[in-house]
Amino acid sequence: MKRLIALSLFAVTVSVFAEGPTSAELNAKWGKANAVSFADDRRGDPVVTLSNKHGTCAIALRGAKFTSWIPAGQEETLFVPAAGIDCKVNTWQDWVHGGMPIVWPWFGSNGMPQEGWWDRKMREWGFSKRPAPCIHGFARFSLFTVKDVAVGADSTRLTLQLLPNEYAQLWLPYAFELDYVITLGKDLSLSLNTHNVGDKDFAIREGYHPYFKVANGYHTYVRGFDKRTYTWSNRKLEFDLTHVWVGDLPIGPGCDVFDMGKMESKTALLDPRMKRQIKLDTTGACDVLTCFFPVNPWADRDENLLNTETKSSVCLEPANFNKAVTVKAGETHVFAMTVSVEGYEK
Repeated sequence: MKRLIALSLFAVTVSVFAEGPTSAELNAKWGKANAVSFADDRRGDPVVTLSNKHGTCAIALRGAKFTSWIPAGQEETLFVPAAGIDCKVNTWQDWVHGGMPIVWPWFGSNGMPQEGWWDRKMREWGFSKRPAPCIHGFARFSLFTVKDVAVGADSTRLTLQLLPNEYAQLWLPYAFELDYVITLGKDLSLSLNTHNVGDKDFAIREGYHPYFKVANGYHTYVRGFDKRTYTWSNRKLEFDLTHVWVGDLPIGPGCDVFDMGKMESKTALLDPRMKRQIKLDTTGACDVLTCFFPVNPWADRDENLLNTETKSSVCLEPANFNKAVTVKAGETHVFAMTVSVEGYEK
């Protein structure tokens, strides 16, 4: 019986963590001198590094997760724990806090398919290879492939793609193509494109989940909420839009704000101690979720995160979280974000 359970769980792991081309094969096909290169992380998954006069960025093909973005002449923009983005995880559902993952096709548990009692018990007893649905969607641990690379005089563009696989079909049984277009230029431009290539509509939720590096989260502010309705959930998920915020939003204990209005202007994370502001401009997003990492209960359970690091990150997440997006048959939904780093302004 124990042997059967072990074999079943091993089969699940192999199914979820599908293999792809090696870094050497990717370099041979897609590598560009001084612009695009591939190398393995400590888990053996390929990471692509883009470089040009505007800076560098690195993206792990496992989950299309940014592990670094350093604009020219600037410090690292993303928070990366000392243990590293590629630190050891215990299971395929573990979440390493840091970098910039994408969230798709559901956000948190909102929109997540419910596993039936019998399916769950059969999986727990080792009689089923069907894995459980994962918080924040399956894109974050799926292996993306390289669809295209383009090196221009002023920018470098990388297109990653996720197609339906065995796991995805369990929870999103539709014909989709997910393209993630990353352009490293003066700013960092991202576009998450969901193509419905089938004949049936389907619904998704999605988000960018950047962990921005800050000197001290308690001394940062978010600009862009002035005179906008908001929900101060304090992790209670009580969507009450009766509040209107005035001025900049100070980040501090208990800050967990869900803003249910579209981002009509740039939203900025102000960090006076690092003398910079990180601006976000999005299209295709309905919600903005900000959360200060130290009050995140998941942080207390991340063995790869040092206690001294919990003040070094602030999440500012454009998303389609509260309301699902319907992608009609034959159409494409585009969810784009441009991130820029500028000097601090009061």
